[in-house]
Amino acid sequence: MASKDHHKSSFSTENRDLRQNILSAASMVRENIRHFIQPYGLTPKQLEILQILRLKDEEKEGLTILEIRDAMNDNRPDTSRLVTRLKEKKLVDRKNCKQDKRYTRVHISPLGQHLLTEIDSRLADLHQLAQHLSTDELSELNRLLKKLQGQLDAGSAG
Repeated sequence: MASKDHHKSSFSTENRDLRQNILSAASMVRENIRHFIQPYGLTPKQLEILQILRLKDEEKEGLTILEIRDAMNDNRPDTSRLVTRLKEKKLVDRKNCKQDKRYTRVHISPLGQHLLTEIDSRLADLHQLAQHLSTDELSELNRLLKKLQGQLDAGSAG
């Protein structure tokens, strides 16, 4: 029986350590990203919206606020406010949907495209964060994080 208790205690300790390490790593990554994009006057969420628009708008039809929110895996209602701020900075455009005038579609503007290109040219600076990891270690970390996310998604659905 002591062996089961030891295993349970060890598992609990490992889970606590894992949780703490993930929180610490996430905080470090967020801070590095915030520092990296600060000269561009963007928040991490604004940058994410621009990257989503560039990536997911292949047909150049734009995305609705709901589609952007879904792509961000974010259910907070501030996506519209973030898009409004990006529009004020002239990094995105909003146009009425041709099929349904109640909806607007968001497009990345030429200025937004230019800004992302400039940020992309400096991404190597941001990637210094993981420079001490080998390619194999990066692959393994990515694999484990994806596996963890899949378990979290499946667990929260039920």
